[in-house]
Amino acid sequence: MKKIVMISLLVIGSFILINCNQQWNNPTNEGWTTWTINNTWENIWTPSQEEDKTEWYTIEITKDWFNPSSLTINVWDKVNFINKDTNPHWPASAMHPTHEVYPWSSIEKCWTDEKNTIFDACKWLAEWEIFSFTFNEKWTWRYHDHLDPSKFWSIIVN
Repeated sequence: MKKIVMISLLVIGSFILINCNQQWNNPTNEGWTTWTINNTWENIWTPSQEEDKTEWYTIEITKDWFNPSSLTINVWDKVNFINKDTNPHWPASAMHPTHEVYPWSSIEKCWTDEKNTIFDACKWLAEWEIFSFTFNEKWTWRYHDHLDPSKFWSIIVN
């Protein structure tokens, strides 16, 4: 009787190990888990509380304007700046030329590992290129085109 139970447990255990394997996807994609069950792959996203409420907005960059010129959003919302002009543009936090008004932003960080955390495209955007930024600080944030610093626009973060 013990042999039958042991063989049964061994067979069931082997079946589980072979057909049900949990693996982490790319560790840099926090929140994503990839499960393998009977050779079927599924990606499951578990958003954080902040990301669950995130809205996405678009600011279109044209020859003379960023549209809309003023945008009201909430904390953790994401804004995509898309260049619809044939000329390059460089969206960045005020003030020119330092880009230091948004917290922890600075043009000096553009060439560091922190460049993805600052409100600064850190380069000019070619036509149809996009710069995305998630706002996590409440305030009225002014920004400008680094290549034409005479104009400023605003994003109001509630």
